[in-house]
Amino acid sequence: MKRLQTVETVSGQLRRLVRWGTLTNLYLSPARLSRAIERGQALYEEREDSFLLLLLEDPVRCYFIARPEASLPALPPFSGDIVCEYAMKGDDFTAVDTLLRSLGLEPILRRERLSRRKDAISVPAGSDLVRVAGPEDLNTADAILTGCFDRLTGCIPSRDALAEELAAGHILLCGTEGLLHFSAEGTYSELRHLAVLPAHRGQGIASALLADYLDRIGTQTSRLWVAEHNQNARALYERFGYAEDGYVSAVYHKKEHGRMDKILEILRELVPEAEISEDSLLVEDEIIDSFDLVALVGELSDAFDVQIGVEDVTPENFETPETILALIERLRDE
Repeated sequence: MKRLQTVETVSGQLRRLVRWGTLTNLYLSPARLSRAIERGQALYEEREDSFLLLLLEDPVRCYFIARPEASLPALPPFSGDIVCEYAMKGDDFTAVDTLLRSLGLEPILRRERLSRRKDAISVPAGSDLVRVAGPEDLNTADAILTGCFDRLTGCIPSRDALAEELAAGHILLCGTEGLLHFSAEGTYSELRHLAVLPAHRGQGIASALLADYLDRIGTQTSRLWVAEHNQNARALYERFGYAEDGYVSAVYHKKEHGRMDKILEILRELVPEAEISEDSLLVEDEIIDSFDLVALVGELSDAFDVQIGVEDVTPENFETPETILALIERLRDE
């Protein structure tokens, strides 16, 4: 995959590929994409009828554009988790499910979107304990979010992103026990996180945060996503006038092993009779011969999407699995 250099590359792909029937979850803000580009955390691959973008966060976030009947480029080997979320009107995920399963991703969570108009019902009074958090509350906000949400499905912002949200006034705190994170975009606001630490639930903290938030956004429509199985949260939102609006999302996940694991897997399949570890002397101990080397180059090229030239096929580069890994990482960075 290539390292993304400009936001315009993504904008151009959206203009080129998006038509009626196109599948995409690529709705990243320019600001978030720019941050990833600056940190060298954005990789992409394009095809005639599809586009794949990865943000190298923890977990890795997967975004795509695919015309009808198109396939996506294969995911490169990573160490860790890859997560992809897709939202749509209705609940027929057949096409996107086929597309994402082809990458080895499996569904792990379904969410439903709820919306609330200002005139839905009257809002209860908030609490004097609720306040707008500031940059000095970074550790508290981070602790509440990580203590309440799953890192794979909770859309927890990085500490840098959370610091920006605090500076923008988009976080409300109730003591050190509860938090509400929201955005305000044009005519609507999105409630992104409502969290109360487990030991402090049932004390009205979530209701106080929600009431304060709704009072602050005024005439804006509010939207949020809630997990299908989270009936307690759904009941709270419904009491405040939220209702399903027909949008559903699914979160897909893949656990990836590291590049070294993949190299060892290839070598062990190529020479099953040998005991191979990261520091095995492949050439010196004659674990692989010239015929194995030719096959190995082909397997590595396909697995890591790199071009291994004749000049790269040297005893030094293929001395051990560790030197092979160094070669692969050098070629991927070029």
